[in-house]
Amino acid sequence: MATQATGATDRETIIPILPCRDIDEIAAFYGMLGFDTTYRQTRPNPYVAVRRDGIELHFAGIAGFDPEQSYGSCIVAVADTAALFEEFAAGMRAVHGKLLLSGIPRITRPRKRKNTGDATGFTVVDTGGNWIRVFRAGGPRSPGDSGGAVSEPLARALENAVVLGESRGDTHQAAKILDGGLARNDGLAQVTTLVEALVYRAELALRLDDPDTARNLLDRVRGMPLDDSRREGLSTTLAGAADLEHAARDRRTAPSAEPTDSPIDWVARHIKEYVETDGRKGHRRWGVTTLLLTTRGRRSGRPRRTALIYGRDGERLVVVASNGGADAHPAWYLNLLADPAAEVQAGAERFAVTAVEATGEERERLWRMMAGLWGDYERYRTKTRRTIPVVVLERAHPGAG
Repeated sequence: MATQATGATDRETIIPILPCRDIDEIAAFYGMLGFDTTYRQTRPNPYVAVRRDGIELHFAGIAGFDPEQSYGSCIVAVADTAALFEEFAAGMRAVHGKLLLSGIPRITRPRKRKNTGDATGFTVVDTGGNWIRVFRAGGPRSPGDSGGAVSEPLARALENAVVLGESRGDTHQAAKILDGGLARNDGLAQVTTLVEALVYRAELALRLDDPDTARNLLDRVRGMPLDDSRREGLSTTLAGAADLEHAARDRRTAPSAEPTDSPIDWVARHIKEYVETDGRKGHRRWGVTTLLLTTRGRRSGRPRRTALIYGRDGERLVVVASNGGADAHPAWYLNLLADPAAEVQAGAERFAVTAVEATGEERERLWRMMAGLWGDYERYRTKTRRTIPVVVLERAHPGAG
């Protein structure tokens, strides 16, 4: 978004440059939403600019960039969020035949958020993983500028879930909060609140790649007795439910999603060789054993696969979240924090695991074991300010697999 600086003249603007993995992919996505490409270059660095009315966005193409790891974001202030949402939605339907409601890219429906003073907004997550947050001009306001406290327990749970799911991107925690609210207050809530909570929980289920749960929730919404006045008041929510039903049907009939491999080129080649030879090549590499770990993306809900050195501690497998000594945790570790259920291929063997982070004396013992297998771990420890996690992968069903 082109933003005029405070105290600036009409000729001074601020334009964020957001990351993407492919400038043509990002330009096509925004073209679907009604943007025009106003500038494009491939050398010396890939770069593209798009514009729609007063909204201007620029993107830099980055080789090997993983949209799942993007922290790119900006706020777009418009006069009418509902009208812009419908225009974006029409563009998506024209190209895809439906709204994209889960994974990357996706769009969310306009909702009030208590952490923005009840300003109504929606979010577009583009193909670069950037969060374009659309609010009504004049908002978002400060959190203390809300229109009043909500007294109904389920409504409060819904408010908190929306903050986590829409503002912070923590889909798992949003679903957990809403599940608790529904379990405690299902029979006590007003019908309109219950419908809104069930529909939002169905949307979260789709983001978590759980179409069966989404379908069950939407079946319940469809069977609720609503008079004409309630249907009118819930018209936007019920329209959203119809879009979710369409998406749930598509996801249920589609084959299981193939995992997306690491964006790091040499890791992706290692994974490819490992999979194609059923572990005959790749299981032993650099004098150590390696495994393939598939986690669920904490933002996209889609499977993500990487290759890691591992050691054995009895029946358990041990991996280290070293990230080469970088100060940021690796993506696979952050995914496991959100959802510890994962899948492993070790050689030709494939099995489900649950991840548990080692602590205290156990961590020190396992660190020494892993550093004995791969001496660079000690060097990595001196490079970073963080405590490098040691993760134990326990079979989900011991003895099976």
